[in-house]
Amino acid sequence: MGRLIVSFFSLLFFSNLVVGSTSLSLSQIFDALVNQGSPDVVTHFIVVETRLPAAATATLAGGSLAVIGLLLQASFHNPLADPGLLGVSGGASLGAAICILLIGINYSSAEAAIGFFCHYSICIYRCYHCYLTPLSLQ
Repeated sequence: MGRLIVSFFSLLFFSNLVVGSTSLSLSQIFDALVNQGSPDVVTHFIVVETRLPAAATATLAGGSLAVIGLLLQASFHNPLADPGLLGVSGGASLGAAICILLIGINYSSAEAAIGFFCHYSICIYRCYHCYLTPLSLQ
């Protein structure tokens, strides 16, 4: 089962590199990834500067949402708990919005991750040090 999941994930990751507004073949993508001084600058820019970071960000965001959902469900002993329960998604959005205001529109996903982890750590601290239970979230 694990091999099936890994192969499906790999297929989706590489399809994210292939599919886009500009049609690229697998050989062009491979050349852009392997050859740093590729003669085709446009293909290198499309693959390395645009599609690869987008695929990596989507992978990290999806994985972090799965992990945070698992942690919340385990922490509250509630199979219906989700990241919106304590406002963790709102904390990530707040961190991204503050960075857009302070830094400008060109921000990376690292700022959103910083806001996400700061908000989550505050929520976990409150839950464990204020003795909150799933029935008394206030």
